[in-house]
Amino acid sequence: MPVTVRIRNVQSIRDATLRVEGFTVVTGPNNSGKTASQRAVRGVFTNASPGPLVRHGESHLTVDLTFGDGRTVKWEKGEKVNRYTVDGKVLSTVGRGAPAEVAALGVGEVKAGSDRLWPQIAEQFGGVLFLVDRPGSVIAEALSDVDKVGRFTEALRLAESDRRSVGAELKVRRADLLAAEQELAGFDALPNAASQVGQAEQALADAESAGVDLGVLNNLSVRKQAADREISRLSAAPVGVVPTPDEVSLVESVRLQVHEASCLLGERTRYLREVGRLAQVSSLVSVPDAEHALISMSELSGLTGLFDRLSSARAREERAQRNHDGATNLVKVPSSEVFARVSKAKDMLADMANCSVRNNNARADIATATRELEAAKKNLALLTEEVNTLLGSRGECPVCRTFCDTGAGGPHPPADG
Repeated sequence: MPVTVRIRNVQSIRDATLRVEGFTVVTGPNNSGKTASQRAVRGVFTNASPGPLVRHGESHLTVDLTFGDGRTVKWEKGEKVNRYTVDGKVLSTVGRGAPAEVAALGVGEVKAGSDRLWPQIAEQFGGVLFLVDRPGSVIAEALSDVDKVGRFTEALRLAESDRRSVGAELKVRRADLLAAEQELAGFDALPNAASQVGQAEQALADAESAGVDLGVLNNLSVRKQAADREISRLSAAPVGVVPTPDEVSLVESVRLQVHEASCLLGERTRYLREVGRLAQVSSLVSVPDAEHALISMSELSGLTGLFDRLSSARAREERAQRNHDGATNLVKVPSSEVFARVSKAKDMLADMANCSVRNNNARADIATATRELEAAKKNLALLTEEVNTLLGSRGECPVCRTFCDTGAGGPHPPADG
């Protein structure tokens, strides 16, 4: 299992980090910190005295161990500091020797006779291999503990398995790195492509702007050609025929007045048709005079009173019949001829009233139409005079496009609504 070791303020080492994985050998010149690193690691598992270990001028030392399975151990030692932190748990009340939480990690010395051996951390001045430089009795006693030997063998096997697994993983990762580098090489031209895309987008925007401008130019060209044709057509006209802007404005106002006069003539024609229709109606229906109408209304009032008396008599008759008091002999009921006369008189009165209203409306319409007709005639005469004055000797009317011989004194023909 790999272990990352960080050592701070231990003898000549101010701050150093090393990684122990499998069989690891630390080499270097004298006074480079080899012994200090070995003492620092072993001190974690023995809680060694800080006297000869703490760097000169520092209050305490610190050693951090991070195992491959995620477990961590932090050892802090000084004159006033004696503290462990195991997997985040702080152990501040530590006596002599390492606490049980640290011993449970399985790193410690092995007793073989009178010797004490460290299978995980070789001694400073001992052999480089475990038990190789020991006497036969020590080797025999150490190997007699089969359980410990089995654990060491299993540890070596797991270490070798981890090494092979890491080697295979490293080979795969190197292949992946090579493939990624090859794939990345294909994107080397990406900045140039991005620049070309930006240039293409700018060219497209310029083309779209040019297309809009071209459409505007085409429209202006069409309008210019139309104006050129109009200028060519007007250039053939004799000098003096083309009116000035003031004359054009005056002709436009006259045209509007002529149009208004034409509308008035149309209204006059409609009123004349209505008057004719009312005249035909008046010829078919005889309208009584006022005196005869008053007499008829008086007779109608008498008939109405008679009708009311008749209705009252009928009501009394019905009450008498319901009471069976024989009162029917006391009431004289008018004959059916009287009722017929009353009905006829009421119909005549209604017809007379209707005819009178229609006659009054028709007379009012005729009077209004006559006034509007007279005003239209006057307005038309004024407009005709203004048009003849404006045309002068030109001959052709710019409104109706008719030819008028104004030079011979002929008037401008009136507009037809």
